[in-house]
Amino acid sequence: MVLPMNGLDLQFSRNVVAGSLIRDVIWQLLEKSGYVVLPYGYEVSVPYVRQRLAMSSTKSRILDRFRSSPDILVIDEQKEQLSLVEVKWRNWSQPYIDASYLALSKYKRYWPETILVLVVPNGNYFYAQYVAKLRPGRGRYKLTTSFKKIEKIFPRITQESVSQFRVIIDRFVAAGST
Repeated sequence: MVLPMNGLDLQFSRNVVAGSLIRDVIWQLLEKSGYVVLPYGYEVSVPYVRQRLAMSSTKSRILDRFRSSPDILVIDEQKEQLSLVEVKWRNWSQPYIDASYLALSKYKRYWPETILVLVVPNGNYFYAQYVAKLRPGRGRYKLTTSFKKIEKIFPRITQESVSQFRVIIDRFVAAGST
């Protein structure tokens, strides 16, 4: 038996699908550039917990840390280096991102070594910055000054690859993404 969804459930499901698709785009971009990419976040590693706690109002430090865990683990075998990556999507054409959207205080508290990757259909489309280099607070971050092009953080990503993956994002936006 399938239960009908209310508006909040439907929007939540759309956001989950959009977030998964964008995470997979970044996964593929990194993998095609020669990095090893593995799942890390609780959404993929413990789906039961994600489903049960997504709408929970329970407050705890462990739960906050669990919910804010980065999405993927990136391995640079050439440099023998690991990176945790949190992927965020914002479908708008503005050259900035609201600080409140990023939830930086949780990342700074629990995952300061994480690289935050923003996918925004504006300018370069793919931006990145180390969480430790961002200051939490109110206001906005300008994409071109607070963040770097993703290929500056992950240097094996080529401009050609960025151009190819921008086409995927353009199609996603044209299809009416959230």
